[in-house]
Amino acid sequence: MTELRRRLYRETTDKEQKASLKGIRFTLLKREENLNAQKGEHQKLEKALSLNADLSVAYTLKQQLAELWEADDEEEALHVLADWISDAEWSEIPEMTDFAKTLRKHYLKILNYHDCPITSGPLEGLNNKIKTLKRKSYGFRDQEYFKLKILAIHKTRHELVG
Repeated sequence: MTELRRRLYRETTDKEQKASLKGIRFTLLKREENLNAQKGEHQKLEKALSLNADLSVAYTLKQQLAELWEADDEEEALHVLADWISDAEWSEIPEMTDFAKTLRKHYLKILNYHDCPITSGPLEGLNNKIKTLKRKSYGFRDQEYFKLKILAIHKTRHELVG
């Protein structure tokens, strides 16, 4: 979505279209039900989508792809994914066709989520905390102290979660 928005912004000469595309990056990434009415995100999004056909199609495709995670089983998810890939390729929007190729390459790994619905999100978060600690701890002379700090992060996380 971000790449498409940037390309459309670069290509358009219409000032109204440029204005509609400016400042909606994160609005485009949100699900429709999560848009903030107080910030006028619905109106901004509607204006941008009405002025840019490719953006409108891509946003609809993005919303449809969310159905993949709501599928009840792997077979239903396969149908949702296959339909989405077909629709994305049919759209002929370069960013969507590229993403469809990526999904086609990795569809088995994506469908594995329905066999075991866990993600690497917590692990990625822990890794980021360790990287931050490593940056902050530049100059620690004791490797054991650094290990203890990492274990403290891990222990704190488990206390919060558990």
